[in-house]
Amino acid sequence: MKKQIILLAGKINSGKNHAGSFLEQRYINQGIPTAHLFFAKRLKDLCCHTFERYSTYLQNELTKIVSRSDDPVIREIAENLMIHQKNWYEEKNDSTRLILQDVGTRLVRDAMDADFWPRQIIPAITAGKEEVYIITDFRFPNEYQVLKTELGKTCTIHTIRIEREIPEKEHISNHPSEDSLGTFPFDFTVNNRGSLADFERALDELFYKLQRS
Repeated sequence: MKKQIILLAGKINSGKNHAGSFLEQRYINQGIPTAHLFFAKRLKDLCCHTFERYSTYLQNELTKIVSRSDDPVIREIAENLMIHQKNWYEEKNDSTRLILQDVGTRLVRDAMDADFWPRQIIPAITAGKEEVYIITDFRFPNEYQVLKTELGKTCTIHTIRIEREIPEKEHISNHPSEDSLGTFPFDFTVNNRGSLADFERALDELFYKLQRS
Protein backbone atom coordinates (compact mmCIF):
# COMPACT_ATOMS: atom_id res chain seq x y z
CA MET A 1 0.00 0.00 0.00
CA LYS A 2 1.35 3.42 -0.97
CA LYS A 3 1.98 6.10 1.60
CA GLN A 4 -0.06 9.29 1.25
CA ILE A 5 1.47 12.77 1.08
CA ILE A 6 -0.89 15.73 1.48
CA LEU A 7 0.49 19.12 0.44
CA LEU A 8 -1.45 22.13 1.75
CA ALA A 9 -0.97 25.62 0.30
CA GLY A 10 -2.51 29.04 0.86
CA LYS A 11 -1.73 32.64 1.69
CA ILE A 12 -0.55 33.82 5.12
CA ASN A 13 -3.21 33.14 7.77
CA SER A 14 -5.42 31.22 5.34
CA GLY A 15 -5.77 28.34 7.79
CA LYS A 16 -3.19 25.87 6.46
CA ASN A 17 -1.92 24.70 9.83
CA HIS A 18 -5.41 24.41 11.29
CA ALA A 19 -6.39 22.35 8.27
CA GLY A 20 -3.31 20.18 8.67
CA SER A 21 -3.94 19.55 12.36
CA PHE A 22 -7.63 18.87 11.70
CA LEU A 23 -6.88 16.30 8.99
CA GLU A 24 -4.12 14.75 11.08
CA GLN A 25 -6.56 14.17 13.94
CA ARG A 26 -9.17 12.72 11.57
CA TYR A 27 -6.67 10.16 10.27
CA ILE A 28 -5.46 9.30 13.77
CA ASN A 29 -9.06 8.83 14.92
CA GLN A 30 -9.42 6.29 12.10
CA GLY A 31 -6.38 4.42 13.41
CA ILE A 32 -4.16 5.61 10.54
CA PRO A 33 -0.62 6.61 11.66
CA THR A 34 -0.06 10.20 10.49
CA ALA A 35 2.75 12.77 10.70
CA HIS A 36 2.60 16.56 10.30
CA LEU A 37 5.76 17.80 8.56
CA PHE A 38 7.13 21.11 7.28
CA PHE A 39 9.42 21.85 4.34
CA ALA A 40 10.74 24.85 6.30
CA LYS A 41 11.43 23.10 9.63
CA ARG A 42 15.18 23.02 9.02
CA LEU A 43 15.10 26.64 7.78
CA LYS A 44 13.35 27.78 10.96
CA ASP A 45 15.80 25.86 13.15
CA LEU A 46 18.72 27.37 11.21
CA CYS A 47 17.47 30.95 11.52
CA CYS A 48 16.49 30.55 15.17
CA HIS A 49 20.06 29.46 15.96
CA THR A 50 21.92 31.78 13.54
CA PHE A 51 20.08 34.95 14.55
CA GLU A 52 19.98 34.22 18.28
CA ARG A 53 22.45 36.99 19.18
CA TYR A 54 20.66 39.49 16.94
CA SER A 55 17.28 38.52 18.39
CA THR A 56 18.54 38.96 21.95
CA TYR A 57 20.11 42.33 21.15
CA LEU A 58 16.97 43.54 19.38
CA GLN A 59 14.74 42.39 22.21
CA ASN A 60 16.89 44.14 24.84
CA GLU A 61 16.94 47.42 22.92
CA LEU A 62 13.23 47.37 22.14
CA THR A 63 12.44 46.54 25.76
CA LYS A 64 14.23 49.76 26.74
CA ILE A 65 12.08 51.70 24.27
CA VAL A 66 8.89 50.16 25.63
CA SER A 67 9.85 50.91 29.23
CA ARG A 68 10.63 54.56 28.44
CA SER A 69 7.67 55.39 26.23
CA ASP A 70 4.09 56.17 27.17
CA ASP A 71 3.05 56.36 23.51
CA PRO A 72 0.87 53.28 22.85
CA VAL A 73 1.72 53.31 19.13
CA ILE A 74 5.47 53.26 19.77
CA ARG A 75 5.05 50.54 22.39
CA GLU A 76 2.98 48.40 20.02
CA ILE A 77 5.47 48.78 17.15
CA ALA A 78 8.41 47.91 19.42
CA GLU A 79 6.67 44.87 20.86
CA ASN A 80 5.73 43.64 17.38
CA LEU A 81 9.36 43.88 16.24
CA MET A 82 10.70 41.78 19.12
CA ILE A 83 11.84 38.28 18.21
CA HIS A 84 11.15 35.46 20.65
CA GLN A 85 11.95 31.83 19.89
CA LYS A 86 8.27 31.05 19.19
CA ASN A 87 8.27 33.72 16.46
CA TRP A 88 10.51 31.56 14.27
CA TYR A 89 7.90 28.82 14.21
CA GLU A 90 4.10 28.97 14.24
CA GLU A 91 3.75 32.40 15.86
CA LYS A 92 5.74 34.26 13.22
CA ASN A 93 5.77 38.07 13.16
CA ASP A 94 6.87 40.46 10.41
CA SER A 95 10.51 40.42 11.57
CA THR A 96 10.90 36.66 11.39
CA ARG A 97 8.80 36.28 8.23
CA LEU A 98 11.08 38.67 6.32
CA ILE A 99 14.23 36.90 7.51
CA LEU A 100 12.82 33.44 6.77
CA GLN A 101 11.68 34.54 3.32
CA ASP A 102 15.05 36.01 2.36
CA VAL A 103 17.22 33.24 3.81
CA GLY A 104 15.00 30.48 2.45
CA THR A 105 14.50 31.96 -1.00
CA ARG A 106 17.18 34.49 -1.90
CA LEU A 107 20.09 32.85 -0.09
CA VAL A 108 19.33 29.14 -0.52
CA ARG A 109 16.79 28.63 -3.35
CA ASP A 110 18.06 31.35 -5.70
CA ALA A 111 21.78 31.39 -4.92
CA MET A 112 22.47 27.73 -4.06
CA ASP A 113 19.91 25.04 -4.91
CA ALA A 114 16.20 25.47 -5.63
CA ASP A 115 15.54 21.87 -4.56
CA PHE A 116 17.47 22.04 -1.29
CA TRP A 117 14.49 22.45 1.07
CA PRO A 118 12.18 19.77 -0.37
CA ARG A 119 15.05 17.28 -0.37
CA GLN A 120 15.43 17.76 3.38
CA ILE A 121 12.01 16.25 4.06
CA ILE A 122 12.44 13.09 1.98
CA PRO A 123 14.33 11.02 4.63
CA ALA A 124 11.55 11.60 7.18
CA ILE A 125 9.03 10.15 4.73
CA THR A 126 11.09 7.24 3.39
CA ALA A 127 12.20 6.14 6.87
CA GLY A 128 8.93 6.99 8.62
CA LYS A 129 6.46 4.34 9.76
CA GLU A 130 3.40 6.56 9.24
CA GLU A 131 0.95 5.97 6.40
CA VAL A 132 0.02 9.63 5.88
CA TYR A 133 2.29 12.71 5.80
CA ILE A 134 0.68 16.15 5.93
CA ILE A 135 2.86 19.09 4.86
CA THR A 136 1.33 22.51 5.47
CA ASP A 137 3.89 24.87 3.94
CA PHE A 138 3.75 23.96 0.25
CA ARG A 139 4.91 27.16 -1.52
CA PHE A 140 6.73 26.37 -4.78
CA PRO A 141 5.93 24.06 -7.74
CA ASN A 142 9.34 22.39 -7.57
CA GLU A 143 8.56 21.12 -4.06
CA TYR A 144 5.81 18.98 -5.57
CA GLN A 145 8.04 17.94 -8.47
CA VAL A 146 10.89 16.83 -6.20
CA LEU A 147 8.54 14.67 -4.13
CA LYS A 148 6.89 13.29 -7.28
CA THR A 149 10.25 12.40 -8.81
CA GLU A 150 11.80 10.93 -5.67
CA LEU A 151 8.76 9.33 -4.02
CA GLY A 152 6.15 8.96 -6.77
CA LYS A 153 6.57 5.19 -7.01
CA THR A 154 5.95 4.63 -3.29
CA CYS A 155 3.67 7.54 -2.39
CA THR A 156 0.45 9.11 -3.63
CA ILE A 157 0.60 12.91 -3.52
CA HIS A 158 -2.47 15.12 -3.08
CA THR A 159 -2.31 18.92 -3.43
CA ILE A 160 -4.80 21.20 -1.68
CA ARG A 161 -5.28 24.95 -1.80
CA ILE A 162 -6.92 26.83 1.10
CA GLU A 163 -8.70 29.96 -0.09
CA ARG A 164 -9.44 32.82 2.29
CA GLU A 165 -9.85 36.54 1.67
CA ILE A 166 -7.85 38.44 4.28
CA PRO A 167 -5.97 41.77 4.29
CA GLU A 168 -2.40 41.35 3.05
CA LYS A 169 0.79 43.17 3.98
CA GLU A 170 2.38 44.10 0.67
CA HIS A 171 5.99 43.81 1.85
CA ILE A 172 5.35 40.17 2.80
CA SER A 173 2.57 38.97 0.48
CA ASN A 174 4.45 40.07 -2.68
CA HIS A 175 7.30 37.67 -1.94
CA PRO A 176 7.70 34.73 -4.38
CA SER A 177 6.97 32.28 -1.57
CA GLU A 178 3.46 33.73 -1.36
CA ASP A 179 2.51 33.80 -5.05
CA SER A 180 4.48 31.10 -6.91
CA LEU A 181 1.55 28.66 -6.96
CA GLY A 182 -0.92 31.00 -8.65
CA THR A 183 -1.42 28.75 -11.69
CA PHE A 184 -0.63 25.41 -10.06
CA PRO A 185 -3.28 22.72 -10.84
CA PHE A 186 -4.37 21.71 -7.34
CA ASP A 187 -6.28 18.46 -6.81
CA PHE A 188 -8.64 20.06 -4.29
CA THR A 189 -9.63 23.57 -3.18
CA VAL A 190 -11.13 24.33 0.25
CA ASN A 191 -13.00 27.55 0.96
CA ASN A 192 -12.22 29.25 4.29
CA ARG A 193 -14.31 32.37 3.82
CA GLY A 194 -16.93 31.63 6.48
CA SER A 195 -16.90 30.60 10.13
CA LEU A 196 -14.56 28.09 11.75
CA ALA A 197 -17.44 25.60 11.78
CA ASP A 198 -17.93 26.11 8.03
CA PHE A 199 -14.23 25.56 7.43
CA GLU A 200 -14.15 22.36 9.45
CA ARG A 201 -17.21 21.01 7.65
CA ALA A 202 -15.38 21.61 4.37
CA LEU A 203 -12.31 19.85 5.79
CA ASP A 204 -14.48 16.90 6.80
CA GLU A 205 -15.72 16.63 3.23
CA LEU A 206 -12.14 16.84 2.00
CA PHE A 207 -11.09 14.08 4.39
CA TYR A 208 -13.65 11.67 2.94
CA LYS A 209 -12.67 12.62 -0.61
CA LEU A 210 -9.04 11.90 0.21
CA GLN A 211 -9.95 8.50 1.59
CA ARG A 212 -11.79 7.63 -1.61
CA SER A 213 -9.11 8.92 -3.98
